[in-house]
Amino acid sequence: MVCFEVDIMTDMRNWQSVIVFGRFEELKGKQAQKARELLFGHVFPLLTSSTIHPFEHEVRGKVDDKTRVKYVMYRIRIKKITGRFEKQ
Repeated sequence: MVCFEVDIMTDMRNWQSVIVFGRFEELKGKQAQKARELLFGHVFPLLTSSTIHPFEHEVRGKVDDKTRVKYVMYRIRIKKITGRFEKQ
């Protein structure tokens, strides 16, 4: 069982908090590739400015895969969601 919390706070009287409880699942193969494409193709551009283009660069030479950071894609199979807020 894992939990994941997201908080948004404008000030001490305006905030929201959500906690998700569930089961951690590492994605592999085609599932991981599909999740990565979704994240970097749809979600990631919303979080960055228009001057950042993480995949628009040319790679020259051979990439040494031994030293490259490998990504891990995962999901949480949701069992329970709870949250609180204050808005004034």
